[in-house]
Amino acid sequence: MRTRIIGIALLLCFLLTGCGKKLDPSDPEGAFNLFWQHMMDGQSEAMWDLMAPSSHEYFDQQLERLHQMDEKIGRYLPPTDHTLARKQAGSILTDEIKDGRGLFLKIFKPAEVPKEEAIQVGMQVEQVTMSEDQKSAAVLTRGGQKVLLTYDQENEKWEVMFVESFAELGTAMGWLESNETALDQTIEDLISEERRERESLIAELMGYEEESAN
Repeated sequence: MRTRIIGIALLLCFLLTGCGKKLDPSDPEGAFNLFWQHMMDGQSEAMWDLMAPSSHEYFDQQLERLHQMDEKIGRYLPPTDHTLARKQAGSILTDEIKDGRGLFLKIFKPAEVPKEEAIQVGMQVEQVTMSEDQKSAAVLTRGGQKVLLTYDQENEKWEVMFVESFAELGTAMGWLESNETALDQTIEDLISEERRERESLIAELMGYEEESAN
């Protein structure tokens, strides 16, 4: 009876908490399990260290978009509107964030990662497929999630292609595109208004000249 109880306890430990999983990044399955464990533990920096260069580049690019919005605000909007516009656009983040890593650590909310048992079971590795050159791999979980990995030969470890694997990221980062679009529209409206005022002024001046000539 005692042996049976111990066996059930070990099974639950494996299913719900990851006991017995490979956690070695030199192996695709181990790298995925380690990445997922870091996510569950809210270890954002450790997650970043296990991300592929393409994912790092993605967050670098998003930060550059924030810098570009900040530049537009400074160039086109009245100085009195700068602070509010930077807050609304999110470009105020550039005051404290210096690189893509900083952006990821700022916006990723580990406390909001669901910890339900069903998710834990669903993210268990079902199958690992290697490429012919052994430089990339795909992990398929029991829940049907496909996670891509690439091999870092220099550091001899597998890294998760976070951006390419989780389509939800595009939705989560949608705020940046929306803010960028809204800012561009605001600037276009200001330019159009300035153009109308300039044309109106020229028309008035021309009318004044004609009256003077008469």
